Amino acid sequence: MGSRSESRRRLLTGTVFVAIIVAAVVLAVVTYRAAFQLESLRAQALFQATLGLADEKVDRVDRAIVESDDAILALGEGARRRGAASLRGPSPARRRPWPTCSSSTPRRRAT
Repeated sequence: MGSRSESRRRLLTGTVFVAIIVAAVVLAVVTYRAAFQLESLRAQALFQATLGLADEKVDRVDRAIVESDDAILALGEGARRRGAASLRGPSPARRRPWPTCSSSTPRRRAT
């Protein structure tokens, strides 16, 4: 009976040893994949933060351009109010800037 219990103990020890090795390999693979996934998440967060800052800078520059355009237009409108527009001819409200479509395009007849 001693040899039987000895063989059981060796089988149990071998099985536990193999289970520990398999668990360590599985844990290593999971840790390796999680590390790469974390690195990709870091890169994505960095990209999104950079994109957000770039969008904010573009909005700021766009606002500055619009404000300067408005200031230039305000200067031009001030000159028009003083009579500079009368030197150029009729006001834009009185003249047509573009010819009408009926007078500028040939008409097609049904064939």
